[in-house]
Amino acid sequence: MAGIFPGLLIALFFVGIIYGWCKINPAVGPKGERSTWGQRIRAIPEVMWVILIFFLVIGGILQGIFTPTEAAVVSVVYALVIILFVYRSLTLRDLPSIFKQAVITSAVVMMLCACASAFSWIIGAEQGPQKLVSVFQSFSSNKYVLLLLVNLFLLLVGCFIDTTSAIVMTGPALVALAGSIGVSTLHLGLIMTVNLCIGMATPPLGFTLFTACSIGNVSIAKVTRPILPMIGILIITVLLVTYFPAIFLWIPGLFFK
Repeated sequence: MAGIFPGLLIALFFVGIIYGWCKINPAVGPKGERSTWGQRIRAIPEVMWVILIFFLVIGGILQGIFTPTEAAVVSVVYALVIILFVYRSLTLRDLPSIFKQAVITSAVVMMLCACASAFSWIIGAEQGPQKLVSVFQSFSSNKYVLLLLVNLFLLLVGCFIDTTSAIVMTGPALVALAGSIGVSTLHLGLIMTVNLCIGMATPPLGFTLFTACSIGNVSIAKVTRPILPMIGILIITVLLVTYFPAIFLWIPGLFFK
């Protein structure tokens, strides 16, 4: 619940960036004539099957029918059925090449995951997070300074370690630090989630960045510069979440006192 508002805020910021970019550079915007509202409304039935994926995935997760990982499988199977038998934009003959590309993309991500897991094991075995938190506490006792250091730490960790490993590795030490400076575990969890999600799109790890580049057949170097404004927006959102938690925690506060 606490993540709803940050997610909507990030989406709104992204829409603003893309809209402004298209206004400044018309060549990168949509091609063709502008659609009328009548045409848009008439097009809704054509995309209803696609919109249903959202309700299937989110509804299934919230109802406990399947986990987020299983939801990914469900959405792929659903999309495959729709593409083959409803829209008929693919045929069974196209599937082998699609599966081959999927295997290549997955192999790249798994190699990254293997390297990140090995690196996180070394850092964990050496108790790196605990030692770094001790350094933070010796550096300053100010709550806001410590939160800034935590953000910088998590942004750095996200660049080299996958999200799950990073949470498991840094969580205990950061929970202890948060308790000592009066930060709730819910607030800390939100800070960690948003920070580590940025790491999914930043090199050298950047799972989602590598996956998107592989699917789009674009080099990392070509993509990195255009996404910098979006990374900047994500960092601004992190700072808002960190220093203005009441804005984001009021939704769960309505349900849990």
